[in-house]
Amino acid sequence: MSKKKIALTIVFTFIILVNIGLILYFFYKPMPIINNPEDCKIVKFAYNSSYEKGNSEFTELSEFNEQDILTCLSNYKEKKTLENCKGYSLNNYQFEIYIDTGNDLKSIHLGHDSFSSLSYGSHKYQIVNDEDLKNDLLKIIEEGQIYEKNN
Repeated sequence: MSKKKIALTIVFTFIILVNIGLILYFFYKPMPIINNPEDCKIVKFAYNSSYEKGNSEFTELSEFNEQDILTCLSNYKEKKTLENCKGYSLNNYQFEIYIDTGNDLKSIHLGHDSFSSLSYGSHKYQIVNDEDLKNDLLKIIEEGQIYEKNN
């Protein structure tokens, strides 16, 4: 093989690898949990007060500052995983949130392995900086007037 063919092979291999890297980057790049908070509506917002004990005692919060929560969620990111959503135990979660995005119903579960998904069997999205998000949601809950409705 001549030096010219070897150089061309190296250049084309490099170009192919860069393109594969870019495709993977954009496919798994962290994206906001919610793109447009003003177009969304919280369908269910539940808090597990016994999360630290490993129990599932969810309280569905009926009145809360919806816009603050949606804005908070829009400031955090999620990234696609290779897993599909195939069920979960509520004992592992501190928050369970369902959001109508206008097109889909998105479920968000924050706890030991925080994730979001659009439906059972769909791709699972890992929440980035989930501990900070949980703390911010707790602050929003504590600052507002909350009227609780037990499940």
